[in-house]
Amino acid sequence: MVVMFFVFDSIRSVKKRLLPSLIIVISLIIAFSSAIEFISNLSGYRKMMTVANNLSTHKNFYELYATQDITLFSEEKAKNDYQQFMQGLSNKIPITNTTNYLFRNYSLNLKKENGTIKTLIIDKDINKYFHIRISQGRYFEESEFHKSVFDIRPVILGANYIEKVSIGDVIRSGKMKLKVIGFLEKNSPFTYPRSGEISDNRITLLDDMAILPIGTEEIEFYSVELLYNGLIIETNEKININEFQKKVLKVTEGKGYSYYVTNPNKLLENEKQGIDNMSYPLLLSGTVLFFSFLSIVLTSMAALYMERKNISIKSALGASTFQICLPFIIEYMLLFILSICIGITYFQWENSGAIEIQKELENSTVSFFGTLQVSKESLIVISMLSIVMIFIIYTIIYFNVLKIKNTYMKEVL
Repeated sequence: MVVMFFVFDSIRSVKKRLLPSLIIVISLIIAFSSAIEFISNLSGYRKMMTVANNLSTHKNFYELYATQDITLFSEEKAKNDYQQFMQGLSNKIPITNTTNYLFRNYSLNLKKENGTIKTLIIDKDINKYFHIRISQGRYFEESEFHKSVFDIRPVILGANYIEKVSIGDVIRSGKMKLKVIGFLEKNSPFTYPRSGEISDNRITLLDDMAILPIGTEEIEFYSVELLYNGLIIETNEKININEFQKKVLKVTEGKGYSYYVTNPNKLLENEKQGIDNMSYPLLLSGTVLFFSFLSIVLTSMAALYMERKNISIKSALGASTFQICLPFIIEYMLLFILSICIGITYFQWENSGAIEIQKELENSTVSFFGTLQVSKESLIVISMLSIVMIFIIYTIIYFNVLKIKNTYMKEVL
C-alpha cells in the first residue's frame, strides 16, 4: 500500500509539472539515441584506428592487378607472359623483390560446424609488406612455405574462430589436413584484389578468414591467379605512381591487356582521412549527449524548486528526507521507462520496423521485441550511463530537498 501511494503520488506530480516532465522525456529520448550513436561512432573510431595501425608503412612496394578477367588466360600463356613482363619491367625500374598472394574458398570441418571459409594463401615475403599480427600462437616459419598441400599444413585463423577451435587442433579440408598454429588480432586488415577495376579503398578484414602458406601444388594450379592478381613488386627507391603506370603500359603494349598499378600507402592515407572524418560525428553525438544530460539536471532542479512548498509541508508533518525524495525518484524512473518506449517506437517508425543500431561494428548483439538490435557493448555502456544518471539525479534531489527544508521553512516561519 505504501509503495502504491508513492507511485500514485509520483503520477500526480507528473501531471502537476507537465512542462518540466515533457522536457525531461524529450531530453531522455535524445540522450538515449545520442548514447547509442556515440557508442557506435566510438566503436567505429577504434576499429579504424586498429586498421590504420595494422596497415603497412613500407613505402617502396606496389601492387599490380590485371586489367582483363583472369579466365581469359591459360596457364601456359600466364607463365610466358609473366617472364617476358618481369624481364621488360626490370629494364625500366629497379626491382628488388616480387611476391604474390591470392584468396580462395576452402571447406573446413570445424568441431561443431562445417562451412566454406575464404582463405588467404600467401608467399613467404608477404609479412614484409603487410603487418599480419598474431594475438595467440605464432606466425609461419620459412620452412612451411612451398611444401606439398597433402602434408599437414599450418593454418592461422581469424579472431572470430578463437572460441571454436584451439591451437594444436587438426582440421580437415577435403584431403588436406590443417593444423591450427595461431589466431589473428581482431580487425586485422588486408588488401583485396579486384580484377578488371581499380580502387584506392580495397581493405578487407580477416576476422572470418584463414591464412595458409602457399603449397607447391597451389603454385602450379593457381598460377594464372598468382601471376595476374595480387602481384607485389618492391623497388629500391620510391617511384611516382603515374610514371610506374606508364612504364607498365609500355611493356604490355600490344598484348591486349595490362596491369593497374596501386600504392598500398594510399590505403593508409585514406584510412587516416576516414579517422579524421569520424571524429566529427563522434564529437557531435558526445556534445548532444552532454547537453541532453545538462538539460535533465537543470529541469530537475527547476521542478524541485516548484515543489518547495509541498516539500516543506511534508517535512513539517514529520516525513524523512528519503520519504520526500522517493516520489521524485519513482517519477524519474517512470519518465525514463516512458522515454525508452517512445524512443523504440520512433526508431521502429523511422526504420520501418527493422532497426540495427550496430553499423557492423560488433558481432554480438542483443535483440529487443524482435526488431531493435543493440551491441552488447552499447547495452552495457548505456546501462552504466543510466545508473550514473539516476545516481546523480538522486544526489541532486537529496541535497536540494535538504536545502529547501532548511531555507523555505525559515521563510514560512
